[in-house]
Amino acid sequence: MGYAAFKVSFATQLDKAIMAAEKGNKNQILNTTALVTNSGTTKSAASVSYTKVASGVYKTASDFDVETMEIPWTAIVNPEGARLHNLVIEDTSSDQDIIPGKIKLYYANLETIKEGTNTWKPQIDKDGEVETEAYQLEWENGGFKISFAKDFVVSTPLIIEYSGKPKKAEQSYIENHIKIKWGEKSTNTHTEKIEIRNVSASGTISGNARMLTIKKHSKDEEALAGAKFILEKKNGDTW
Repeated sequence: MGYAAFKVSFATQLDKAIMAAEKGNKNQILNTTALVTNSGTTKSAASVSYTKVASGVYKTASDFDVETMEIPWTAIVNPEGARLHNLVIEDTSSDQDIIPGKIKLYYANLETIKEGTNTWKPQIDKDGEVETEAYQLEWENGGFKISFAKDFVVSTPLIIEYSGKPKKAEQSYIENHIKIKWGEKSTNTHTEKIEIRNVSASGTISGNARMLTIKKHSKDEEALAGAKFILEKKNGDTW
């Protein structure tokens, strides 16, 4: 009797809800197999990684606009594309005021891209706005809350775009928190802290070193001739 090698091929369905509830920026799927013969058992294992900024929810900030004093934010909810029931999104910060009327909620398309050997990542692109009857928006100065209708199931990633303004002219950073809740008790959170640069009434600048432009105008927005400026570096308590 002869012997021949054989191969078994199969596919598995990932539990995206579990992936959304996990912590960190990577889901690792481990698959093991065993060959049992009269002479013993041989085991083997292989893993696949699904990498992202964070599980369940994360957010990023664009550049601080020194003209409008606004910080544009983008939050990604459900990057796994899980089916989430009773979804509630809460965004809070003690360092900024959220600008009303600029909170926009969009559906997003999800495509899984192969990044390397046994490594995959999501590619998320903004789609149309979520219909307003699907959720309730509650807003206050330091944050907002989005609650989806009880019978509404979120099955795609969501993108939230909004803007905030620093509460104080002299502050050098903003820390922002976002939290999602769904189902009976599943939750996940993400915190993003960014440095900003501000110019106070006295002309003091804080934050990362970048190009600084100072304009001196009259109340009629006319340039003042002969205006002079001194740029100094602070060393301890002295300039």
